[in-house]
Amino acid sequence: GAADGGVYKSANKGEEWVQKAAVLTVAGRSASIAGVNVITLAADPQDPRALYLGTAESGLWVSYDGAESWFSAGNLNRGRIPAVAVDAKSKCTIYAAFENKVMKSTDCSRSYQGVYFDSRQGVTVSAVAVDSFDPKVVYAGLSTGDLLKSADSGASWSPSFRFENPVRKIVIDHRDTRIVYVATAERGIWKTTNAGKDWTDVNDGLEKFSGAKTFRDMVIDRSATDTLVLASQHGLLKTRDGGRNWEALRLLTPPG
Repeated sequence: GAADGGVYKSANKGEEWVQKAAVLTVAGRSASIAGVNVITLAADPQDPRALYLGTAESGLWVSYDGAESWFSAGNLNRGRIPAVAVDAKSKCTIYAAFENKVMKSTDCSRSYQGVYFDSRQGVTVSAVAVDSFDPKVVYAGLSTGDLLKSADSGASWSPSFRFENPVRKIVIDHRDTRIVYVATAERGIWKTTNAGKDWTDVNDGLEKFSGAKTFRDMVIDRSATDTLVLASQHGLLKTRDGGRNWEALRLLTPPG
C-alpha cells in the first residue's frame, strides 16, 4: 500500500531493487519522496554518489550519499524539472531546466538563479547539457525546437540551430565534445561534429523501424566509441557508428 515513486537502487546488477526515498529532515521527522513522479535522473560525472532528481511537479531533489537520503534543492522545490546537468570540473555547479528558464547553482544546490529567460508565451526549456572538456560551454534545448549555446557558463546565449520540433535531450560525446547529439520529440536524432556550427540528421537508419523517431530517451555508451542506445516508441535501437546505421535490440516485448 505504500507509494511506489521516487528512486529504486540495485547493488547487484539489477537482480534486486530497493526503494530509496528517505528525505533529510530536522528533528528526525519522517518524510519520503515515494510519492513523486520522476522524469529525469542525473549523476555527477566526478562523484556517482551525487544524484539529481527532476520531477514532474515536485521540483528538484538531491542526494549526496548514493540515494540513501534526499533533500529539496534550494528554491527549486516545485514545478517540472525535465533536465539537469552537472559541471564535470566543478561539482557544485549545476544547471536545471525549469519552466521558461535555465537555472544555475554554484553552491551545491543550496540556491539557484536564472541564467536564461525566454519571454515568449508558452515556451519552456526542455533540455540542458554541459561540455565536459570545456564546462563554460552549455547547451539548452527549447520546446520550440531551438537549440541555444553559451560559451561563458550561461552569462550569454546565442542560437545554434532550430530543429522545427521540440528538443527532448542533448547528449555530448565525452571522448570528443565537439560531437553532440540532439533528440527531438518526433523527428529523430541530429548530430554535429564541430560543436554546433553544422548539423545533420542521422535518421536514415531509423526509417525502417516504425515509431523509431518518437523519442523516449537516449544514452551514450561511455565504454565504446560512437555507440548510443535510443529508446523510442518502436523499442530500443542501437548505433555503433555515430548514427549512420541503427539496429533494433530484441526485447521481451514486441516492437511498439
